[in-house]
Amino acid sequence: MQRHGKNYNSAARWRRSGGGANPRQLLIALALVAAIAAAAWLSLRMPADGSAAATSSRVVIRRVMTSNPDACFSVNGKYYDWIELANLSDETVDLTGWRLSDDADLRGAFAFENVAIPAGGSLLVYCADPPEGAAGGTVFTGFKLASDGELLVMADANGQWQQALEVPPLGAAMVWQRRDDGEYEEVSIYDILRRDEEYAQILRPDYDPNGLRINELMSVNRTTRQDEDGDYSDWLELYNASPLDIGHGGWFQC
Repeated sequence: MQRHGKNYNSAARWRRSGGGANPRQLLIALALVAAIAAAAWLSLRMPADGSAAATSSRVVIRRVMTSNPDACFSVNGKYYDWIELANLSDETVDLTGWRLSDDADLRGAFAFENVAIPAGGSLLVYCADPPEGAAGGTVFTGFKLASDGELLVMADANGQWQQALEVPPLGAAMVWQRRDDGEYEEVSIYDILRRDEEYAQILRPDYDPNGLRINELMSVNRTTRQDEDGDYSDWLELYNASPLDIGHGGWFQC
């Protein structure tokens, strides 16, 4: 356009003058703003000490099973994924209004109603839609857990995160379990059953701690039975007399 005998090209003048923000600088600035906003968003939901795992009430997610073929906790003959909450304090904790969700924004979160965990006690929560005929007091979240891993969030009645737990991919009958030091590890439900007989009776009333036994033994095998290499090795046969599969990881002979 022509003004007072001078030719003005707005775009060219903008480039020459260096006015405005460089596109790359603009993207960096936007990313920085987004990061600050995300940090502020998280700070509103996390406990005051900044730890997503901390909770003043000491209610924690103790165990999670995301693939439960037929290992434990059946309801009307069916097996569901589950979460176990534990109250580590010396006081009863009322969970009314507390929420569990597999979504960071708590969309579709399950809200507890008239539920409390006694001091030192625990609460089992099934991750499924409530089935018909379920016993009163049985808790179902209405959402399922993904066996390939996901975030699990527990928030209090004010929506503040009490724990945000990253559950990794888990195989069938594997449990993401909290240790005494607060860290988590993957363990087989059968190892839990074997190590804690009292807890095993809660997990599986039909569990037999003596279900796995030595059935036959041959200490001198010269011509009776060959192994896969064609050798005549000494051998023993184990028999599982219990009604459930028993994983043999961690067992030893002496």
